[in-house]
Amino acid sequence: MLPQSFFDQFASLGPELAWLGIAVVLDVLTGIAAAFKAGTFDAEKLPKFLADYGLLIFGWLAVEVIVRVIPLAETGIGAVIREDTGALAYAFIMLSAVSSIMKNVGELGLLGGLNKPLSRVGLGYQPKPKE
Repeated sequence: MLPQSFFDQFASLGPELAWLGIAVVLDVLTGIAAAFKAGTFDAEKLPKFLADYGLLIFGWLAVEVIVRVIPLAETGIGAVIREDTGALAYAFIMLSAVSSIMKNVGELGLLGGLNKPLSRVGLGYQPKPKE
């Protein structure tokens, strides 16, 4: 059994996990709504979508374990993984989720006049050209 101090090292990840959970739920809900609106909803795509998120979250948590448990400087891993690598992985996942949510909200037509300025920074909805 692992000592309590091991688990205490990860107590600070609670808020990040909560925000990540909220982002995933929002992405799923807005994605389903946008797919229904477009008439392209396919329930068989949902497990793969969630599995992709699961892999990203697992990777982030694995990096957090490496950074918090293994003495980086003593093992030489510090040359590859720095202490802020976990934060960068988390930021990547959150930015990806926000971008996906904004795309879904744009497909739902809820961005209104915000779409053009948001598109300049890569967060707006760019409709696919009609074929």
